[in-house]
Amino acid sequence: MSENYLNPHTRKGMVFFWDCRLGDPNQNPDTREPRLLPDGRCYVTPTSRKRWMRDFATDVEGWVNFVRRGLQIDEVFAREGRDPEMLKKKYLDVRQFGLAVPGSGAAQVLRGPLVLDHPTTIDPIEIESITKTRVSGYSRKEKANGAPAGNGHSVTVDEEVDLDALMDDPEIVEHEASKLSATMFPASRVIRYGLFAGFVAYDTFSGYRMGTTSDDLAAFYRALVWHLTFSRSTMRPDCQFRGLWIFDHGTPRGHEFDTVTRKRVQVRRVRGESGTEATAWEDYAVTVRTEGMPAKMTMKSFLPEESATWDLPESPTVFDLDRGEVVPNPDYLPA
Repeated sequence: MSENYLNPHTRKGMVFFWDCRLGDPNQNPDTREPRLLPDGRCYVTPTSRKRWMRDFATDVEGWVNFVRRGLQIDEVFAREGRDPEMLKKKYLDVRQFGLAVPGSGAAQVLRGPLVLDHPTTIDPIEIESITKTRVSGYSRKEKANGAPAGNGHSVTVDEEVDLDALMDDPEIVEHEASKLSATMFPASRVIRYGLFAGFVAYDTFSGYRMGTTSDDLAAFYRALVWHLTFSRSTMRPDCQFRGLWIFDHGTPRGHEFDTVTRKRVQVRRVRGESGTEATAWEDYAVTVRTEGMPAKMTMKSFLPEESATWDLPESPTVFDLDRGEVVPNPDYLPA
């Protein structure tokens, strides 16, 4: 196989980076804040990453996944049955991430070959509170007449505003604090900036048992580099993919531990002090160390600035927006 990174019969380790600005990439449901470690760094769960990657594979490329938006897992089992071979053959996410199949006794675990860690920020982060109001700062009559706000534009519904300035600006109708607070959304707690580093391990032998194919691996790579672009929301308006490095061991078992492979991609602070809050991607520099790699190990990278030359294979299907259905992809070539 000319491209080892697409070979399902060779072990792989993948290092990737992405960042987030003024957003909450994975809210802790208990605290309604970003998830934090004791040292002040932020992390996200692999469950959230897989959910967004499944959505990309389904919504953009038309793959059939077992775990889908709006469906309870028990509903899918009741409709599809619990035959492991059928589930592996039919569902992309089962071949990628595995599945626990309930039975009369203990659940049968179909262990997937692709294991994601908890991506964690390189440095500690700071949390910002963003308050939003859902009402205009003008009376209805003033707003209908297009009266300008103090900052030169009309205050509209759902717009973020500086509440102190809203109270002090003489051009804006006065609001009593009690009335104003009753019209505010709960404050959003977001990270100001964080660069996240993550790792993915591909287990060849689990892939063999699950029937994972080259197309399945290519689908995973596409989802990993593109899912942030297609999962934006009010709470995640600015999350950007920054790079993926795939280290293929060249053999089913490989000759290097993942702890060594992870260290082959190093990130260091070039602006500001390490261990303090960063403000931008440009605060870091990434270096890749390939010397000393085992003889059969190869490295493949996907960087945003080189996207015009990416040779990721196309998906077998795509979602046609004009027809509103999944159709064959005319650009697809088997991996």
